[in-house]
Amino acid sequence: MALRYPLPQTNDALLVRTYCDPATDQAWGALVWEASAPVDFEHEEGRFRANFQYIDDRAYDGVTVDDIVDSAPEPPPFFVFVADEATLSSPDHAVLVVDLLHQPGRTVRVRPRDLWSVENNLSLGNMGFDDFARAAVDGVFPGFG
Repeated sequence: MALRYPLPQTNDALLVRTYCDPATDQAWGALVWEASAPVDFEHEEGRFRANFQYIDDRAYDGVTVDDIVDSAPEPPPFFVFVADEATLSSPDHAVLVVDLLHQPGRTVRVRPRDLWSVENNLSLGNMGFDDFARAAVDGVFPGFG
């Protein structure tokens, strides 16, 4: 299925909701809140937060990883964060991160409390997608500590 609306070109990372069952609206709201919250981290820079453009549009309902890879804009973003059925139906709300650069379609899940570190490091190029995928335990990045 080709995307009816292409993913937008943006300087922020994308977090796309692909499971739009109204029963998961509360879970989506909680995920956005947690992903947006600044994180206190013992570092000279102070507080950190993920920099997302949130896409909550029924046009993306049912979109798969393959659809995202096949419809990525040119030049594609390096990665996309996806709130799919597993994200919004599971208690930990682990978000699917999709590699669009090195191994398009490769995925790893990230818990909301760790989204800031994954998004910041990928966006800045401090770490590559492979670093997070290799560290994953049962497909989920365990965080830094």
